Amino acid sequence: MLNNMLKKKKGAIELSMTTIIVIVMGVTLLILGITFVRTIFTKVGGISKETFARADTLLQGLENVNEFLTITPSIAEIEQTKDSVSIITILNLQGDSIKISAEVTPADKGIECIFGDTSKTTSDSYTISSGKTKSLKLFIKDLKGNIRTTACNVEIIGAPEGEDNAETIPIRIVKEVSTF
Repeated sequence: MLNNMLKKKKGAIELSMTTIIVIVMGVTLLILGITFVRTIFTKVGGISKETFARADTLLQGLENVNEFLTITPSIAEIEQTKDSVSIITILNLQGDSIKISAEVTPADKGIECIFGDTSKTTSDSYTISSGKTKSLKLFIKDLKGNIRTTACNVEIIGAPEGEDNAETIPIRIVKEVSTF
């Protein structure tokens, strides 16, 4: 009888030890999971803030167009082997409509600059009425992966005489920032 009672107490102690270990492991995993989720949301929040700030910068540049050729942003910053978008805006300050197209030339072979409407280095032709604007998306992609400063040269074909029809957009290739 005494032996039987000792076995029951030993079983009860083993059961309570197992329960305590399971609870401790569960709480540890819960804390690690919450920390992981919090870290992800913090980083995603930072990405969202950065993206919205970049969009605001591009939109502000479109509002302040008062020259024949405007590139927004004025300096592109791209992470290594990533891409970015700039906006080329042409404002017709002439009394008549003008017909233009755009051409872009990368400053080095490690960068790709293409227009969104054609996926080439030359855009389609557009007719712009007097006082109106035409915006073109310029996609810039780093192919090389080296940290450096380079550029894309944009020229507007068909610009009226006396207008500055060429602009260079400086591009800074910066260190890649990992998400995790």
